[in-house]
Amino acid sequence: MLKINNSKKKTKKSLALILASFLFASSNIGTYSVYATDFQDDTMINETEFYNPNFSDVTNNILKEIANKTLNKNALSSIDIALSDRDKNTCEYFISQGISSFANEQKKIKYDYAYQKSEYSPYLYEEYNIEDIYIVNNLNRRYFDLPRQLCLLTKLSDFGGYSLFEVHGSEPTYIITDKDGRVLSFSTGYVYKDLSSKKKNMIPLKDFLTYNGLKSKNSYTYFELFEGLTFDVSKRLSFYGCSTDVSKVSDVRVVDANSPMTYKENTIQDYYFLKYECPYLFIEGKNIYADVCNPSAIVTIDEKEELYYHDPKTDTSLCDLMIPGKSISPLIDLAAFARDKNLNVGYYISDNRIKEISKQLETKGKTLEKTAN
Repeated sequence: MLKINNSKKKTKKSLALILASFLFASSNIGTYSVYATDFQDDTMINETEFYNPNFSDVTNNILKEIANKTLNKNALSSIDIALSDRDKNTCEYFISQGISSFANEQKKIKYDYAYQKSEYSPYLYEEYNIEDIYIVNNLNRRYFDLPRQLCLLTKLSDFGGYSLFEVHGSEPTYIITDKDGRVLSFSTGYVYKDLSSKKKNMIPLKDFLTYNGLKSKNSYTYFELFEGLTFDVSKRLSFYGCSTDVSKVSDVRVVDANSPMTYKENTIQDYYFLKYECPYLFIEGKNIYADVCNPSAIVTIDEKEELYYHDPKTDTSLCDLMIPGKSISPLIDLAAFARDKNLNVGYYISDNRIKEISKQLETKGKTLEKTAN
């Protein structure tokens, strides 16, 4: 029998199941949260006296240890539902919900100072100790349940004999390991995978960097880690050397900063010219680009043509507005852009020629603005 004991929280399981079943049945796709409340005494489960045979011993024990550690009502409610149900898809969904709720709770505890500074932008104040950062290399896609990328893991909490890590990615994702660093499970907010039979181990970031000839620091800020180190590693492992001064025209994209589909802050140009550099190895499907005229910018474009652009030097930001069903994008192929603007470009183009085009267009725009006034 699996017992979940939490003397601070008690509630009636039946109400949690009814409310969760209603929410689950009312939505076909997407991620959603479960809120189970006992209207008689706003408390949580005292005890669940069963063991779900659909789960491995590892998964059952992980849920038990989370329940013993957490004070989060949504985490306890989701775990209770997962243990009570026998449908595999329902169980996995609520396991992932429980882990996500637990992770959010532990993250706020881990980075309490950052959340005190800013509830909405705590990442601006987070510090990551190198001893808490690990890598799982899945670029060869040996483990199909993990994304094909370098999984960068930052530790959120230890509980029982396990550790909880957040995975750097395009959506909230978590990995649970045992005390020896063996990966046991992978989950998003709606998918749970038991990986306990795969025998995949993490690699300390410090060891990974040393092996690849890169220097490490004792700690990293959010931007140093996710907008600095991950880009350096991606370029190093992609055998990307010094920036070439000549690119294929097909590898250059233009961003119309005045497009209604673009979010922008502190833009100083109407058009930004981006050239492909290499894959971004830490998020599957993303590529690194360079701004020819602003080399300090951090730029990625993913397989869905979604743009992320931030230049810390000028505090300029650009991103593609992610609107469902949209048909317009601020990203334009240079060849099409050149035809529209009556510009002469061939198969290859140099950085100097791109800079000339940029200067010509900006000067023309300013001249037209003065004439209109």
